[in-house]
Amino acid sequence: MSCVTEYLTVSEAAIRCAVSQRAIRRWLSPGVRGVRLRGEMMGGTWRIKAVDLDAFVAKCTTIAAGDSLPAVVGSGSTASRATAAREELRRRFGV
Repeated sequence: MSCVTEYLTVSEAAIRCAVSQRAIRRWLSPGVRGVRLRGEMMGGTWRIKAVDLDAFVAKCTTIAAGDSLPAVVGSGSTASRATAAREELRRRFGV
């Protein structure tokens, strides 16, 4: 049995989730409603473990379906970006 970890580029992760590369970068930092996609910088570019991407999508889908986390506190661009990201997840994943 092989223990090889599959790493994805931002582009590959975007294709896999049917979102833009910009959305993936937003998920890496600052995240969505307090949940951040784990990734590593390798050679100046982001690399994302496939299992981390799957876990992030599952967690965000659960949050969007149940609204279990508190709403983003504050105003301005951070709150509006978080709202836009939440709506994007709902639209893309049907929750």
